Amino acid sequence: MNIYEAIMKAADVIEQHWERYDYGVVRTPACGSPACMWGHIGAALGMPADTPINLVADKAAGVSCTHLYNFFDEHFEHEGWRHPNNRLAISSALRLYAAKYHAPVKPRRTDSDLVSELMARVTSGERIPEDA
Repeated sequence: MNIYEAIMKAADVIEQHWERYDYGVVRTPACGSPACMWGHIGAALGMPADTPINLVADKAAGVSCTHLYNFFDEHFEHEGWRHPNNRLAISSALRLYAAKYHAPVKPRRTDSDLVSELMARVTSGERIPEDA
């Protein structure tokens, strides 16, 4: 599982099992126990229980823990996101964070791929608009 998928899975866990979110538990969770966002991300990546979140952030995402927290502070007017009653907002913001910083990169088509595609279309008799 890559970091994007792990963040999305952590968002699902927080959204569906609010009792498993606790901002103050700064390690990966044991089976079913509460954890913070980074803890759930680490669990999704298969890191052992009780792994400190600074190791999760560094090894999994190559960022500091505060990178995610700063992103959250930008999206919330106050630090209320740390409270478990905001699980829907937290899970939504996690998904935004994943999309902004960790989304899989789509491979770009090379010029030769584009030329090959156009040539195939032309030789098949397809009419190609001038602005294509």
